[in-house]
Formats: sequence, structure tokens, C-alpha cells
Amino acid sequence: MIEMIKSKISKKELITIILLIIISISITLCNFIFINHQGYLRTDTSVWINIAKKINEGKIIYKDIFEHKGPVLYFLYYLGYKVADQFGIWILDFIFNLLTVSMIYLTSKLIVNDRKKIFIILSICLLLVEKLCYENPCTESIALSFTLIAMYFIIKYFIFNSLKIKEIIIISINFAIVLLLRPNLVILWVLFYMYILIKLNKEKRFKEFLTIALYSALGVSIIFIPVIIYMISNNCMSDFIYNYILLNIQYAGSSKTSIIYITYLFISKTYYIIPVIAAIYIGLIIIKTKLEINDKRLLIFSCVYFFMAFYLIIMPQRFYEHYLISIIPTVIVPLAILLKQIKSKKIVIVSLILFCYLAVLENIYVQAIKINYFNEIDKYIEKIQKDIGTFNKQDDLLVLGNNTYIYLILDINYDGKYFYQLPIANQNEKIANEAIKDIEEQLPTFIIDTMNVKNKQDNKLTSFEKQIKELLEEHYYLKNGYVYINKEVQY
Repeated sequence: MIEMIKSKISKKELITIILLIIISISITLCNFIFINHQGYLRTDTSVWINIAKKINEGKIIYKDIFEHKGPVLYFLYYLGYKVADQFGIWILDFIFNLLTVSMIYLTSKLIVNDRKKIFIILSICLLLVEKLCYENPCTESIALSFTLIAMYFIIKYFIFNSLKIKEIIIISINFAIVLLLRPNLVILWVLFYMYILIKLNKEKRFKEFLTIALYSALGVSIIFIPVIIYMISNNCMSDFIYNYILLNIQYAGSSKTSIIYITYLFISKTYYIIPVIAAIYIGLIIIKTKLEINDKRLLIFSCVYFFMAFYLIIMPQRFYEHYLISIIPTVIVPLAILLKQIKSKKIVIVSLILFCYLAVLENIYVQAIKINYFNEIDKYIEKIQKDIGTFNKQDDLLVLGNNTYIYLILDINYDGKYFYQLPIANQNEKIANEAIKDIEEQLPTFIIDTMNVKNKQDNKLTSFEKQIKELLEEHYYLKNGYVYINKEVQY
């Protein structure tokens, strides 16, 4: 987007900018289309907003609030919430969408300078985002924005064989942001820095290599130093290291599902996206003798990026479709090179119409899923409100499980550290014991058991669920449905 407005803007470029803004606004409005819910009804988003609210109240992440994702995510959401409450979150989502859309456009334009072909690539990428993450935004979709910014400058390097100082800093800043969002999403930078190391040392361009290394360190420090200062000043560095680094390593290795079966699920249950992309790469590599030298280098780099990214997706051995969002940057290069080979205007126009239609159709389908989902949530919340009855604002409430949107819709709070517990508590004994201790110390007025432990057989309960069941039996009575009330409270 910035590149477009640096010089005098032509009429065509102005139309393109307006189109990209309209697309970004449309995506954002679809994410937050149900104003009565204000976008709270997605698990990830509601967790982030709850944490933003708690930071605003003076709580310290990792120390006072349990979380195992990177701190940048919460600082961003805190900033959005601080600026304009829920509307600030809406603005933040719009910025991420605009960055994603703009960087896909600009990156594609580096390879194929044809607007129709570029919009085909954009339509396919947006179609993939919708298919893979109907609960967008998610961590991967936010990381996608920063990954695409870095990828734009990395591809520029492959084409022009040089990097400006500001470009080196921008690449490394985005590396640091993504590293502090989710560490398994940084494969683009790992491959790029390895390529730089090998290439410049082989060509004996040691001074250039040193320049890139120093300014990359500067870019990383711009993000890392404020985070480190926050952690040290709030005495939560050890909590951060355990929750974000050690706990995630343990969690990643705790799945008993075989990597072969997970690979099968990612291939068969996601519309065969992976083999289709792989087939495009294989086809282009076969005909690479007809490609320009820059396209060959880009193709090989992007191909390695694709397979390494997919490996990191299946490595935790858990099947979540939205994990595949991290491969979307790897789609841009092969599609752009493929479309570059197509000379028929008729094929390009038909393809553009087809993929725009499919992207819109998929969006309508996703909205239909959301409508059905939100209707079910409405009934669920109405039942909870009926079961709770009248409650005072000073009363606190704990939701057992991941349904943290309940806090936001009921506008009630839980003051303890473990306002949500799953899935980590079922995988980590230390976290499970800490969560139980936290609940015993707080003993909130209400507990909503979305885990439904009362209806599970004892031999089906995890260790954490057994402790929860014992705690409920000792300190609470079941009022209605899933709502428990503290025995010491008169209601």
C-alpha cells in the first residue's frame, strides 16, 4: 500500500487502492457482522479481549493471567481495547485485513504485473483463509499479516539482489513480532537468513553480510527490548519462559496421534489443498527450463518454504484446519509464476470471475455457519442467564473450559489467574494443580461447567476433570443446567 502511494498515483492505481480498502472493510464487517455479539463469539478472540481487559485493569500477563501464546498478541489487543474498547478491536482487525490484502497484491505484482492475474491470486488466497479459518481472526491469520510484509521485501531481494537498510530492519521487526506470536511460524525468516548466510559467504561479500546481521539485530531488538523490560519490571520473566517456551514444547510433544494420521487428516479434510499446491510446484519445476532466472530462484526458495511450513504444521500432531493458514504465503509465488505463463486473456478473465465468485460464495457459506452457530449461542446464553437468575456486579463467575465469551456477554468477571483452563490443564499436571489451587483460593460465586464433568463417567475423566468434580461437590451446589452456586452464598 505504501509503495503505491509513494509516487504520483494513476487512476488505475487509485481504483486498485479503493478496491483493496473495500475488500478489507468487507472482511472485517463479516467478522463482526453480528453487532449484538460484537465479535466476541469466537474462542480465540474472546480470550484475547478478556486478557486485554485484565491488562487494562492492571493485571500482568503470565504472572496474574494464565496464557501460553506470545505477548505481542495481547499487547496489540490491549492497545486496541485501550484506544476505543470494542471499536478499537474492530479497527485492529481492519488493519490486519488491510495489511494482508495489500501485501498479497504487492508481492504478486513483483512477479506478474497484470492486475487481473494479481486479483486471481488475491481471490485464491482469501478463499483459502475463509476455508481454513471460519473463526477468523486467529493467531495464524494475525501472524499472516506480518509474514506477508517480510515476504514482500524478501522477494524483492531475490529479484533485485540487494536490500536497503530500512528493508533489513522491517524484515527483522516482523520476524520478532511473529516469533513472539508463535515460534513455529518463523520458517520464512529461517530459510531467508540461511540463504543470505550461504550466498554472501560463498561470494565473499562479508561486509554486506555483516551489515544485514547488525541491522537485523537492531530490528529484533526494537521489539524484544520493550518486551524484556515489561517482563523484568513486572517480575514475570520466569512465568513467560515457562508458559510460552517450556509449556508449549511440552504441549507440542504430548499428542499420541501418529504423524502419518495427522498428515492424512490435513490432506483429506482440508479440500486436498496441500496436494494441489504440491502439484503446482512439481509442474513448474518440471518446466523450469522455460522460466526466467529470478523465477527459478523464487520457485525453489518458495517450494522449500512450502514443505518446511507444512512439516511444522504437522509436527505438533494435532489437527486444526487453521494451522494451514501459515502456508498461504507459499501459494503466492507459484501462482504468480504459473499465471505469468498464461497468455490467453480469455482464460485469465474466466479464471478471475470464477475465483472471485468462489471467494464470495465461500464467504456466504461461512456467514451461514456463523448465523447457525450464533443462534445456538443465543439459546445457550439465555439458558445460563435463566439458570443464574439475578446476580450482582460484585459477584464473580468462573467458566470451566474455553467458552470465555460468556464473561463478555454477561459482563461479569473472574478475578483469578485461570479464567480459562483448556486444553493445557488436561495435558499438564502442574498447570492443572495450579488452576485447582487458584479456584479454591477464589471460590467464585458462580461456576459454569461447560466441561460438563457431572455427566461424564469417572473412568472417562482426565486428572484435571476429576479434581474439578471433587471441588464442585465440596464447595458448590448445582442450581440448574451447568450453573453451580457457592454453598456459602445465599441466593
